[in-house]
Amino acid sequence: MDEMQPIEALINSDARLAVVETSEHDRVVEWLRKLFSTTGRASYVWTAQQGLQRIAIEHILIPSTQRPLAVLEHILASQHFGIYVLCDFHMGLSDPKVCAKLEQQIAGTGTVRKLVLLLGTHHNLPTRLASRVEQITLI
Repeated sequence: MDEMQPIEALINSDARLAVVETSEHDRVVEWLRKLFSTTGRASYVWTAQQGLQRIAIEHILIPSTQRPLAVLEHILASQHFGIYVLCDFHMGLSDPKVCAKLEQQIAGTGTVRKLVLLLGTHHNLPTRLASRVEQITLI
């Protein structure tokens, strides 16, 4: 899928946080599932209903990660490489604590690279974040 090439470029870059605007997040997550099944990279998908779970192994849920702040705290505390796809995360962006955690993610204070992809529509990022985040629009 050539339209997914910008996401693949992000995955292979040094980016730590990106917004992927799309109304077809199920299709993007399925594409990522196929991609990561061949690479073996640790990858996770988050929804407010399920919390965080491995993309390739859907039945493995990470407990207590349904809230936006909780999932970001989990990501920041992780000592392992990971790609985290947060679906419809826009509701968390009004919380200053969530935005502070996203700023920590951008700063990348740890030695292990982690990429957070905010996937969905209408991500109105605060100005202090918007200028520091990669943004992709998929139709």
